[in-house]
Amino acid sequence: MVRVLPLVLAFGLIVYAVIDCWQSPAPAVQVMSKPAWLVVILVVPVFGATAWLLAGRPPRGPAGVGAPRRPLAPDDDPEFLRQLDRIDEEHERMLRQWERDLRRREERLREEDESTDDET
Repeated sequence: MVRVLPLVLAFGLIVYAVIDCWQSPAPAVQVMSKPAWLVVILVVPVFGATAWLLAGRPPRGPAGVGAPRRPLAPDDDPEFLRQLDRIDEEHERMLRQWERDLRRREERLREEDESTDDET
């Protein structure tokens, strides 16, 4: 069992490096091109996989080029908040317009009602 463990670890490292290299975006890969890294990982297994993990893989983290973008919560997304502000302003404008229209209609009805009262 002790003799097999290093082989299993080396195989796991190689498989991980190949999959990680394959899934990394090509422009973000460092030092060499993505196909060159795959060849190095497969031809010089343990050294190539270790070199990939240390030097070739895209930087990970918030500022890294290869870092996956996490979706923002709606209250953290500035564009979403601006959109909400625009929608609120539009609704306020529509509400003011409706209130003006309603006042005009009420005034017109009062005038019509007064004119019919005067005639009788």
